[in-house]
Amino acid sequence: MFVALAIVLWFVAAVVALARPKWGAALIWPAIWLYPNGPLYGTLPLNVRFDDLWLVFMFLLAISFARGKGGGPLFWLAMAWAVSLILGDFVGFFITGGADWQTIVKAGLKTLHVPMIVYVLNVFIVHEQDAVDHLKAMVVAGAAAAILGIVMVYFPQALKMFLIPSAKVVGFQVVTALEAIEEHDVLSRRAQGSLGFMGQATMLMSIGLLCLWMMLYYANRGARLLFAVTLGISVVGLAYTITRNAIGGFMAGMVWGVVFTRRRMPLVGLLALGALALVIQGQGGLLDRVLLRVTGPGGTSATPFMEGLLLRFDIWHKFVANFSPVYLFTGMGMTSVRMVAKSTAHNSYLGAFVYSGLTGAVVLYLILARAVRLGVNLRRYGQDGFSQGLGAWLCSLVVALCLAAFFIELFQQPLKMQVLFAAMVVADKQLARVRAAAEPRPSLVPEPGGGLLAYP
Repeated sequence: MFVALAIVLWFVAAVVALARPKWGAALIWPAIWLYPNGPLYGTLPLNVRFDDLWLVFMFLLAISFARGKGGGPLFWLAMAWAVSLILGDFVGFFITGGADWQTIVKAGLKTLHVPMIVYVLNVFIVHEQDAVDHLKAMVVAGAAAAILGIVMVYFPQALKMFLIPSAKVVGFQVVTALEAIEEHDVLSRRAQGSLGFMGQATMLMSIGLLCLWMMLYYANRGARLLFAVTLGISVVGLAYTITRNAIGGFMAGMVWGVVFTRRRMPLVGLLALGALALVIQGQGGLLDRVLLRVTGPGGTSATPFMEGLLLRFDIWHKFVANFSPVYLFTGMGMTSVRMVAKSTAHNSYLGAFVYSGLTGAVVLYLILARAVRLGVNLRRYGQDGFSQGLGAWLCSLVVALCLAAFFIELFQQPLKMQVLFAAMVVADKQLARVRAAAEPRPSLVPEPGGGLLAYP
C-alpha cells in the first residue's frame, strides 16, 4: 500500500515539475533528506530509491529545457570529481576480485548525483528570486529533517519508517538498526533522521551556516525571520547528533565570521546565547549530550574525544603504511578499501589519495580553490545583502567542511558534496549577475566626428 502511494505521489510531483520545473528542482532536497527508507527499501533493482529517480527525472527535464547546453564549468568540475571516484572504484573492482560488484556499481552511480544536481540548478535557477526561493525550500527541508532527527531520539519506534532497515552481527546476535538505537539510553542516542547521524550532522552544519548568514545579511524582514527560525532548529538538531566534527565545523564557520566579517558583534552575541542555552538545559539536556562526546565514558555512542582522536591517528598510520604506490594515480576505490581493510581512512585528504589517487587529490584542490574564489569575489564585488550573505556562506562553509574533513570522508561522499556544489552554483550565478550589472553600458550618443558606431 505504501509503495503504491509513493508511486502515485511521484507521478503527481512529476506532473507538477513539468508545469513548474523550479518547484521540481526544490523538491530534490526534501526527497533526499526526508526519505522513508523502511517501507521503500529494496523496492527497485540495486536498491535504487525514488529520490534517485526524481533526480534523474529532473536532470533529463533540465537537458530537454536547455537542449543540452546547461552545463558550464561547475558541471564539468563536478563530473571530474565523480569520474575520479568511479575510476578508483573501477580499479578496486579488480582488487577485490569482483566481490560485491553491486555495491561498487551503486557507489559509482551515486557519485553522478552531484553533477546532475549542478546541471539542474544551473538550468532552473535563472533570476535572483529563483535562487532565494530555492534556498528557502532548502532550509525548510533541512529544518524538517532536524525535527525528524530530534523526535527519533525520544520516539524511535514511532518513526522507524525513516530508518534504513540494516542489521549487523554483535557477538552471536543479529541486531537491527532499531534495536541498535534502543539498546542505548535516551541520553546516549543520536539524532539521525533518514540520513544517518553523520549525514544528518553534515547537512545541518551546512544549512545552519546558510541560515546564519542570510539572517544577518538579507534585507527582506520576512525572509530573515524564516532564516532565524530555521537557524535555531538546525543548530538544536545538530547538537542532538552529538557529532563532534560537524559541531566543530559549524563553530569554525562562526569564528571565521568573527574574524573576517563586519558582523562580529551579532556573531559574538549568538555564540554567547548558544552557550547560555546549553547551560540552562541542565541535567539531561543538550549540554550533557555534548559533554558525553567529549569526556563521557567509552562506548559505541559516547567515545571520549581524546580516545577517538588517538583511534584515528592509528587508522591514518595504518592506511599510510599499507598504501601501494602502484595505485598512486588512480587510488583503490572507497568501496573496495572498506571491504578489504574493514575500515575507511576517516580523513578526506588522506582518503583523496587512497580512494582516487593523485587524480582525486588534484580535483579536490580545484573544487576548494573554486569555492573560495567564488566566495571571496562575491563578497568583494556584491554590494547587496544577498550577495554578501552568499559569499559569507560559501567561505564559512569551506572552512567548516575543511575542518570536519580531517576526521571523516566529506569530500568523497555524494550526500555531503551536494550542498557545497549547490552553494557554488548559486554563488556563481549571482556573481555573474553582479558583474553584469557593474559593467558600463555603451552610449548610443556619437562623439563629434566619430560616426554612429563610435562609443565612449
